[in-house]
Amino acid sequence: MEIANTLDEMQAFLRQTIVESQFSLARIPISAQSGWTADGGYLAHRTHGFFYVTGLRHAQTGQEQLVLYQPQSAITGLAFCRAHGSVYTLMQARIEPGNTGIGQYGPTIQSTPANFLKLHGGKQTSCLEHFYQLSPAASPLCSSMQLDLGKRYFQKSKTHQYVELSELVCPDGPMIWVSLDALKAALGLSNFLNADLRSLISVFDWDQFLSGVSISACGPGGASLHRHLAAIPTASQRWRLCRLTRLSGWQLTDNGVEDHAGHGLSVEMYQTDCGGREVSSWAQPLMSARGTGLVLLLMRHHQGQSEFLVSVLCEFGISGLAAIGPSLLVYPGEARPKLPYREEESQLVARFTQSDEGGRFFQHESEYRVVLVDHELPVDSHQYWLPAADLRFLLGSSNRASFQLRCIASCLLDDLNPRLATLGEELAA
Repeated sequence: MEIANTLDEMQAFLRQTIVESQFSLARIPISAQSGWTADGGYLAHRTHGFFYVTGLRHAQTGQEQLVLYQPQSAITGLAFCRAHGSVYTLMQARIEPGNTGIGQYGPTIQSTPANFLKLHGGKQTSCLEHFYQLSPAASPLCSSMQLDLGKRYFQKSKTHQYVELSELVCPDGPMIWVSLDALKAALGLSNFLNADLRSLISVFDWDQFLSGVSISACGPGGASLHRHLAAIPTASQRWRLCRLTRLSGWQLTDNGVEDHAGHGLSVEMYQTDCGGREVSSWAQPLMSARGTGLVLLLMRHHQGQSEFLVSVLCEFGISGLAAIGPSLLVYPGEARPKLPYREEESQLVARFTQSDEGGRFFQHESEYRVVLVDHELPVDSHQYWLPAADLRFLLGSSNRASFQLRCIASCLLDDLNPRLATLGEELAA
């Protein structure tokens, strides 16, 4: 059984896992493999599991998009255990073809139904029994549904589940129990914790878990935000899936889905060889974008408390169209606007780079910044300053916070969970 009480131990285990995986990656033409087909005008796995690469067109404007469609909701989950005077989280050292750095730490379980139903013909997903079966060793804590990337997927949410185990189990695969201190030390590192793990960390109500005290309601800022969201008409039904062969800006060829209109978004096929996964060799498409995105969250100190500037986003891939996002969101491949703050009158609180899910995207990176401002900023009608308690409440709500807002909130655990730091030494009590 592997245990990490320090960041150094986490880094050593990840390096060891990467070496032992004997990872290799090569771009290949679609015709060089048999698992995926483009016969229907979209890229699909022969089992019709996992995901589809397809087109999207607006019924009224004719606007086009290249998207991933994954109607099977993924399950992501974290297992905790109180032992040795700390709380430990069970993590997986995940090797993915699209990861920046090859390996990143993921949650206890991160799997689509196609994976845990073994449509790939490989091994069983580790620890699935603690989340999908009644297990005497596991106590369910909470769950929620959370949005995925609204400009990359069409109508996709995933399940976040949390359980507490009675003992430090020893699962199969590259799994390791990580102490809370080591986890907090890793939050500021780039491409070390994957995006799903960051999302699970930020959504979880740490104060409730540690002390039994939960934030039961949000204040006036959060209530105003909910009213704004409720007033936005549901417009996602105006978008229709369409074959790749019907898109004018992209062309489906044996090389993948090529960008012919300068959208900055394309799809290529890759062959991966990697030990330690459910299967050791596979081919799959990966979406890539030109350039690095930007996720900016501004904060201020106001009337004795921290507040965060969030925005209501309208993204074509979200069912219901609207989500709560950071102060500024620029996807990889999009042009960066002028920053909304003066750098000489601000303080950088946190900064890291994060690539998106390596099983769907190839080094699809964004720079994440939390910036403390000490001057008045012009705020648009779709933006709100929220106290930490309101942001904490909204993060825990199902299908409200954007993926990027959840990721950036992961480096603000102590701000959003005020009892977390003070209770750190009492976790085993």
